[in-house]
Amino acid sequence: MRGESKKKIGLNAVTYLGYAYTGATVAGLVLKEFSGITVPRFKSEFRLIRERGGLLDLERAIFTRDPEIIGLAVRDFKWLCDRFAEDRGIFSRAGFGYDCDTGGQFSRLASEFIQNLSSFDYRIAWHYHDFEDFWPRVIARRFIKKAFLSRNFGAKNTSMVTCSHDAFYHAASEFLYLVLSEFATEHRGPQDEYIYLHKAVAPYSVRDIEHSRRFFNDLKLIVVDRDPRDTFAQVLMSGKGRYLNASDDATALATSFIQQYNFQRAEIRDVKALDYVLFLNFEDFCLQYDHVLDKMCRFLRLNEGDHVRRFTHFNPASSVKNVGIWKTLSGKFAKAAEIIDKNINST
Repeated sequence: MRGESKKKIGLNAVTYLGYAYTGATVAGLVLKEFSGITVPRFKSEFRLIRERGGLLDLERAIFTRDPEIIGLAVRDFKWLCDRFAEDRGIFSRAGFGYDCDTGGQFSRLASEFIQNLSSFDYRIAWHYHDFEDFWPRVIARRFIKKAFLSRNFGAKNTSMVTCSHDAFYHAASEFLYLVLSEFATEHRGPQDEYIYLHKAVAPYSVRDIEHSRRFFNDLKLIVVDRDPRDTFAQVLMSGKGRYLNASDDATALATSFIQQYNFQRAEIRDVKALDYVLFLNFEDFCLQYDHVLDKMCRFLRLNEGDHVRRFTHFNPASSVKNVGIWKTLSGKFAKAAEIIDKNINST
């Protein structure tokens, strides 16, 4: 590993998240009402750790110790960082705007992270690259190899990583520290102990949560869940049709929701048992606001006196209309909600 440093560096962070359409954003809105804490104004979620091809996948690939798998993972991480760096806009490529949010520093820091992590670079001609390539180009390359007896023609640059687990976590922690410091530059005060991130990790797996925590000095989770019928209704209202069977049959529709709902929460009891995780219900933000606020303050050790912008970002009186939205469903959707209510696993 190039340029390995022995100095420990890292952040204290809180991430607020949910199980998709469960209303986790409300936790971030409440936190924005406190003075003296940092909730960066991301254009998008902070998914650098949990995303497919992100830091967790990079870690898994490196410690397979399989050179080809490592090379692909490094390539995929570079590609993902390029996409995260891209700005969002009608006439721009799809991206998360991380370069814009960090004054152009994200791409530089990602490049330096990979450069420091890599032991050396080399070239490789491999069938997996051929599988991904445009087939006429693969055929042309095959003929050229035979004609010129060049078995390595068309080889691609790749990287080898041979670091230890500790070295990887140190490099990744330093990378996150530098990136998030850039995100927070305009909004972070010297008194801030934690930075607050939206969906930085996923709540589904204890193993992934524990691995994600190694990238920080300390990481706490606020997980927001919701009445499954309202979650179902919110999925429908999003118009995106995610996670649902495309069938017109109410039973098939409900069954598909129940399957993914229960699968996502297969480890929920173990996750709830972690002392650095706080579970809250979306409904309680609207109906028992002061109770939820007290739980958040005690969990995060916030001073309620610093809640100086109360109801400026989240107002339970106006948000209560989002409780019980399943009652507005009709036809097959109302029937599906009834099936969900009777058959969902209790958590």
